[in-house]
Amino acid sequence: MCAPNDNKGNQVMEQLVESYAQLFKNGQRSAVLRRPDQYGMQYEDIWFPSLDGTILQGWFIPAVNSKKVIIANHPMTCNRYGYPGHLEGYEGFGGFEVNFLLDYKALHDAGYNIICYDLRNHELSDQRTGGMCGALGYYEARDVVGSINYARSRPETKDNEIHRLL
Repeated sequence: MCAPNDNKGNQVMEQLVESYAQLFKNGQRSAVLRRPDQYGMQYEDIWFPSLDGTILQGWFIPAVNSKKVIIANHPMTCNRYGYPGHLEGYEGFGGFEVNFLLDYKALHDAGYNIICYDLRNHELSDQRTGGMCGALGYYEARDVVGSINYARSRPETKDNEIHRLL
């Protein structure tokens, strides 16, 4: 906690707030650095429309004889792989890598089909809504509905129990 007259603490807080404001305003696309096949999982590149027609791209990771599917969302700044926070230019949120593939592997090994995708304005998905990378759920909800519709349209997952990973 900063003391009331702690100028250095106030400057740090102002920089953090400004960083978040710029991120919401301008976004920052980050590259997918890892793929499911690097963790022993077969996968298919997929694309599907969100509720408003924005094209979203992702992966389908099938599990043999599964009757359940996980649809994985990601936080702002991340993409379906995670976040390359260990690389120059991306270290503003702690300086470490976030890798969702380890979680996908555990879920896959537990028998789940997995649909993971990039929300609008992230990685390879379409840029819409002015390029804004987070609207506190307003636009992202359209992407979630699109992902559920996609799961219901695939022969392998149309009758599966749908679970969400946020």
